[in-house]
Parts: sequence; structure tokens; C-alpha cells
Amino acid sequence: MVGGGTSLTDVDEMEGMSVQNLPRGATGFWDATAGPAPSVDVKAFRAACCEAARVTSTEVRSFTRPQGSTPNFYTAILSYRTGPVAVVCHVILPLLATARPPAADDSGPLSFIDVEQLAPVLSQIPHFRLLSASELRQPLARVDLSRLGDGEREQVRYWQPETVGAMLFNYWD
Repeated sequence: MVGGGTSLTDVDEMEGMSVQNLPRGATGFWDATAGPAPSVDVKAFRAACCEAARVTSTEVRSFTRPQGSTPNFYTAILSYRTGPVAVVCHVILPLLATARPPAADDSGPLSFIDVEQLAPVLSQIPHFRLLSASELRQPLARVDLSRLGDGEREQVRYWQPETVGAMLFNYWD
């Protein structure tokens, strides 16, 4: 179950999901004829980021929601002595990733990283799946996009993302 009581049939499959066969909604776009777009449980994501910060002895510096249609992810910035880390959550699918925080004016692909101290906490969040940097860096050419909606495949052709991560977490409008 995702936020707002909208169910997404793929949510229960996220734990075993392979980035080799991405579900509908992966681009952040949704075909209105398929019914209302699902959304993730933002409160659960935010609470998980606060818990991750507590467990790893840091703080959540900021939490941002998408403004309009872009980006297609929520962002929590955690402050560490070694530098800030962005925890991002897809708006439709319950997928999480860690990345270097983008610059305020940056709308390019995120730079995904694995954060050793965060992975154990984030991977335990019920109904969410933490993706590794290696999964997100996989070339999109090797991925089955047949489950995406027609409009999503059109967006992929237009924006031409090179990696799974660039398609999943994007600034497309």
C-alpha cells in the first residue's frame, strides 16, 4: 500500500524487483487512463530518514518535495563529517537511493553512491527498496522497458537517459 490509500500492484514485488525489468511508473510519468497515479508514503520516508540520521549519529539538514512535475523524487539531505548525503525516494515507486547532493541549480543526473552506514537502516524500511549504486549505474540499453507505459517509453526516447538511475530519478518535465 502506498500513500493516500492507492494500491500499486508492484509494491509487494519491490523487495525482489530487478532493475532489469522496471515496472510502469518508473520514469515518474503516469498514464491518466490507467487510473490515478500511485504515490509513496512520504511520511514513512521522512520518518525513516530521521531514524537513519539518529542511528548514524547525524541530522537531517533538509527535506524537499518535488515542485510541480520535477524532479520526480523526494530528497532528504543528511549531514556527515565527511560531507552531506542525499537520500532520494521516487514519487511513484517505493524505491530509495543514496547520492551526492545535487547543486541547487543542477538538473542533471544524480551521482549515486553507496553509503555503508546508511544501507542497513534504509534497507529495513518496510515496503521500500534501497537500490545500490551499481544497480543504478547499469546501462539502460540492457534493461527491459516493456512494462512501461507508451508515454513513458516516449519520454525515454526523448530524454535518452544512459543509466537506470538517470531514468528512475530525473528532472524531466
